[in-house]
Amino acid sequence: STVGVSLAYWASAVTGNNDSATGVVTVGSGDAVTTTVSVADVLDNGKKLVPAAYADTASEVSSISLVFTVDFNANQTAGDGAVGSLTVTKAVSIMNGTTDYTASLSKYVTAPVPGAARIIAGGDTVNVTIPVSLIEPVKALASPATEEQAILDSVHLQDAVITFTFTFTVAIV
Repeated sequence: STVGVSLAYWASAVTGNNDSATGVVTVGSGDAVTTTVSVADVLDNGKKLVPAAYADTASEVSSISLVFTVDFNANQTAGDGAVGSLTVTKAVSIMNGTTDYTASLSKYVTAPVPGAARIIAGGDTVNVTIPVSLIEPVKALASPATEEQAILDSVHLQDAVITFTFTFTVAIV
């Protein structure tokens, strides 16, 4: 004969139903994105710059605006959309032939650079305008009997070549 047995078991609690584990994520850095800042050269307009109130012919002007078009591009598409701060610095050189008059005459040349501008990689170009003008040396001197006056008497700004070097830099913000 065969005997069958049934057993019912009811638990009062379940234990061992949870565990914990540690997940480690290492944060790396992206590859370097190479960018290019391109600035278009300013063309000579054929006009001569003279101090204010002395521009008396069509070929003379008291101010010249240098307008630079700046383009900021990422060389990889991963950099497109990066927001940058565009700054401009300048250096000036004043030469008459082979003689450098920068130290004594640069105070008579004004070319204020603008403050920082927002620029986006792969976005629109940014125009940077720098007005250039001359201050009349005689009015700028506190005392005409100075060594500077002797330089001004022997060297005329109209005979000098003024060279500006503008450096355009973009810092990612």
